[in-house]
Amino acid sequence: MVETRLSDLDYCYASVELLKVLENNAYLRNERIRTFLEQRASRETRIVSLVALLFPTVLLIILVSPSNDIGSELVLRENLQGFVLRMFSLLMLGLFIFIFCFLLMHQLWHLHLVKPLRKKLTHDLKKELLDDIKKIDEHTESIVQKSLFTHPRVPELYLCTEILPLLIRYFEKGLADFMKEAVYALELELKHTGHYHHLVPRVTFLQRERDYLQNRMAYLNKLLK
Repeated sequence: MVETRLSDLDYCYASVELLKVLENNAYLRNERIRTFLEQRASRETRIVSLVALLFPTVLLIILVSPSNDIGSELVLRENLQGFVLRMFSLLMLGLFIFIFCFLLMHQLWHLHLVKPLRKKLTHDLKKELLDDIKKIDEHTESIVQKSLFTHPRVPELYLCTEILPLLIRYFEKGLADFMKEAVYALELELKHTGHYHHLVPRVTFLQRERDYLQNRMAYLNKLLK
């Protein structure tokens, strides 16, 4: 059905359904960003851990090497208790060095100097993210550009899933036959009773999505820092 030929009641129903799709798209977008941040953090933690593990590993290899005095003593020592104690001490030393190196590498990893390396190591994850978000945003933009929203029949603040059902109620209860009547009845109720005043948003979800689409990369770059 052509959008401009919809009855006022059908216009409200269609608008509510499309707004629900927009809300679902925004949810999918946020979930995809959350997944990316988790994947990136996990990969960065693994990289930092591997680098930090390198130092105590090399140290332990040197200390227990047969060519090393300590290593020779560990190999030849007949006292099992002493052997276990020394090995335990070395492992504790290695663990301490690992923790120290991990914390140090974690701080260094977030320096501005290392930023190009971080981007390179997570480039594939970000590319997948942007590709997925692009598909979601293309769908969102196609909805935002529909004539129901570009040529609305109600004030902008009423184009939301909280208010449109109230207008639908006026039509279905026979309290209004045309959109102007339904809007007038709603505004009277808002003015004199304030029952639904808390439902009227300062900025509609539709407007927030429009603002996002206009500044999409700036919004994403801010979240993905």
